[in-house]
Amino acid sequence: MTVEEKVGQMMQIDQRALGLGGNITAYYIGSVLSGGGGWPQYAPNTPSAWADMVDNFQAKALRTRLRIPLVYGADAVHGHNNVLGATVFPHHVGLGAAGNATLVEEVAAAVAKEVAATGVRWTFSPAVTVCLDPRWGRCYESFGADPGLVTEMATAEIRGWMKVPSDAGNFPGNVFIAPTAKHYLGDGGTRGGVDRGETVGGEAELRKVHLPPYVAAVAEGVSAIMASYSSWNSSKMHGNRYLLTDVLRQEMGFKGVLLSDWEALTELPGSYEDQG
Repeated sequence: MTVEEKVGQMMQIDQRALGLGGNITAYYIGSVLSGGGGWPQYAPNTPSAWADMVDNFQAKALRTRLRIPLVYGADAVHGHNNVLGATVFPHHVGLGAAGNATLVEEVAAAVAKEVAATGVRWTFSPAVTVCLDPRWGRCYESFGADPGLVTEMATAEIRGWMKVPSDAGNFPGNVFIAPTAKHYLGDGGTRGGVDRGETVGGEAELRKVHLPPYVAAVAEGVSAIMASYSSWNSSKMHGNRYLLTDVLRQEMGFKGVLLSDWEALTELPGSYEDQG
């Protein structure tokens, strides 16, 4: 691969910036996502229009020299909520309060069928956050404050995402939606519940409270892990080589996709050149 092809493959582009997708071919783009408001821009917001949009982008990717298929992701967390008419379930905080892992698995499997029907194969869920301070504005994304409960619910959700039956669409056999455990690490433990704040404390406490859901997620076969905007003892997680590489990759043996959160690179110190 050329340097340009490697850079393109590591990029994930908001589909609203792609128009009809010509830049996918021009810049060898490896991944596209639909975040908030990321429905088809030139067609009705229907499942079939979504599938056509993804197929169009995929065709653009297959016109590149190496013909590497595109990976398409969506923020389908408690429902494929960008799709008009999709089923929307309770947030994780509500599912955690129910304390029923079987129910969580069934919810994920139901959402996975709707995601698969639109051609999307990757979701940015579950949040395996252990939320210790309800003042944090994203605490509703967490199953709860108990690491054991979060671990049990998160692994159930991961199983649900990965067992989509073939009747979810015209697929040759079963498919699965690639789940993403997020936000690594300690996002729910920031001082004062400050969003994108700082988790302060020793490594033993970090491992005891915040790491267990990730250990279980890796053992369950989670496809991707998303880094957190937050910091641990003044070190931004997106730049923390020890936790991202030494612990997650080497110690835990995670071999899947490690991805950044939305424009998190811009929150690291220095310029783009410094960060590179």
